[in-house]
Amino acid sequence: MTELFRSRLTLFIGMVAGGLLVLGSLLALVGIAILSRADAGATANLLTASYWVRFVGWLTGLVAVVSLIWTFILAQRFKSLWELVGVGLFTLFVALGALLQAIETQGSASAGSDLISVGYGTLALIAIAVALQKSMSYNNGTLPTSQAPYWLVAAGSLILITVAQGLGSGSLQSTSAVVASILGAVGFGGLVVTLGVARARDQLKSKSFGTVATGLTIFGLGLIASAIYSIPGNGVTAFKTTFIVSAGLAAVAMALLILSAWIRIGEIGDQTSGSEAYSQASSSSAARGEPQPRPDYNTPGNGNLAHRLHTDVAATKPQSNPSSVGDLASATDASRRKYCSYCGAELEVDASFCWSCGRPVTR
Repeated sequence: MTELFRSRLTLFIGMVAGGLLVLGSLLALVGIAILSRADAGATANLLTASYWVRFVGWLTGLVAVVSLIWTFILAQRFKSLWELVGVGLFTLFVALGALLQAIETQGSASAGSDLISVGYGTLALIAIAVALQKSMSYNNGTLPTSQAPYWLVAAGSLILITVAQGLGSGSLQSTSAVVASILGAVGFGGLVVTLGVARARDQLKSKSFGTVATGLTIFGLGLIASAIYSIPGNGVTAFKTTFIVSAGLAAVAMALLILSAWIRIGEIGDQTSGSEAYSQASSSSAARGEPQPRPDYNTPGNGNLAHRLHTDVAATKPQSNPSSVGDLASATDASRRKYCSYCGAELEVDASFCWSCGRPVTR
């Protein structure tokens, strides 16, 4: 799933989707703010509009994921494609759930919440599968450190959010809605803790970490506010106040995630610039008949994270001379590795397009 944060086009479309979700939250906030016993028609119209805007937002997010899937297919990167397909299913389920909520037929809101719950459940299953994959890679010596625990904790957090979404499909003011909001808040808290531990152990290097963690934390605080307005017996004033706080926090949290995507786009631009400089230096050296320079992956902006991780893994493996047939075969395989001349990503030997930046591979 980390490939989602390595494509500038996907991140840009995701920013547009996030903007629509912010607008949906603001429409719901205004709708509840003007709620009155005398005239509830305007509130109903604004809430319906908020559901439709959220549906368009999630549909736009689906376009972002599908565009990246298509890029992977063109680049023949089928090994990691299943993760993106899973994320696409999550986005599809949530979009369909938002559509059912917007239609406002009898029972459609509950069915919509159930579909959204299935979407988060799909995301949890993907996290579990990635954890198993990371564990196997670590045991085989492919990864220098085990990343499986992070993914397992993230999967547990997503399971809590899944249960919360299913429980909260009933009345706005009920005991089940209170429990659902609390479980959702704990789930988002688990995601924040996971990211924090990974950052502390130098597993996350992106500058956008702070905004992402803050955004998820505010999402959790918004769910705590939801738990307060969901308490049965609350008066209209208490309901309106806590609902407005909850919707406002959701809008702020999504705005922070949009900001983190913009920061990440800038990081990718820096990496691409460094790789292009390396490519130009290599071309100049080749023209003069000099040895081509190797990129410095320890310097920010040179190569992407996947390539730097590959370099780190290679450094941890024992070096040996190709004195045997097996060692000679390994050395030959290493010499056949191919990298993108634009962004530095490692490519399949027969790839026609770069899976990271989408540009055609020069032969």
